[in-house]
Amino acid sequence: VVRLASAAKKIAAGQPGLVRARLPTKIFGDVHGQLRDLLVLFGSFGFPSHKRGGDVELCSYVFNGDYIDRGTHQCEVVALLFALKVLYPTRIYLLRGNHEFKATSENMKQDSFLAAVARTFPDHPEVYDACFDVFAFLPLAGLVGDRILVVHGGVGDGSWSLEDLNDIRRPLASLGGEEAWVTQALWSDPSDSDADMRRGVHNSPRGGKIVTFGPDVTEKFCDDNAVDVVVRSHQYVRHGYKYMHGGRLVTLFSARNYFGKERNDSAILLVARDGYGQIRIRPKRLPALGADGADYPSLASQT
Repeated sequence: VVRLASAAKKIAAGQPGLVRARLPTKIFGDVHGQLRDLLVLFGSFGFPSHKRGGDVELCSYVFNGDYIDRGTHQCEVVALLFALKVLYPTRIYLLRGNHEFKATSENMKQDSFLAAVARTFPDHPEVYDACFDVFAFLPLAGLVGDRILVVHGGVGDGSWSLEDLNDIRRPLASLGGEEAWVTQALWSDPSDSDADMRRGVHNSPRGGKIVTFGPDVTEKFCDDNAVDVVVRSHQYVRHGYKYMHGGRLVTLFSARNYFGKERNDSAILLVARDGYGQIRIRPKRLPALGADGADYPSLASQT
């Protein structure tokens, strides 16, 4: 795993802070160590391989952060994604989430990546630092088809730009300092209503310098940066995806039955051009596990 992380770090360090993915592209939201969901999503909607049945030679993959913490197979998820990055460096893009920082992750205590590494590799604590060395070089965002921005949290107060994302200095070990806007990109949340009272920027219930942003902020950010839609993750939603802010923003979450307590579906987004050359976003949804823990991949929705 340490050697795999070293190889992944070299690739990530050589790519910009804002990566560009060619169409068609599949976008994944939070995984949080839920390997089963990741594999079922691959099995239901296509998997990244050059071998028979795979589609990685035809399709890009963008993963929108939060690979670790809470789930039972955190190390396996990270190892799989690092391996895919090494195998297909210009087709697989791993973006950074707010949990890919030690300060956030270690706050999860027994559900943290630190605890997961201790359980999985009790004789190899160096695996922990090796993985975070990779996280420090991960890009903060991706641009899909030059028109769809993928970023973990949201646009915050909208005062930063795509150029800021592209030029971010890495390795980035912690949040704060002169790159305080990074906190907004990774931690902010959209208002849950398009009503006038939720317009603008407001303090977040999360505390600190985190904010929520209204539909007007999303619209201005998109217009200023020549972006059609912002895809963000960071919050679980009942059906795995949710269109917000007049369709200019989508929340995407790829971990079902989050933390073993919720009954949410998981989803990915397929972004491709239609027969008229227009970019279309097509959600692909995997239903939540049944109350008995039964899986129903045959009910996966191809909307």
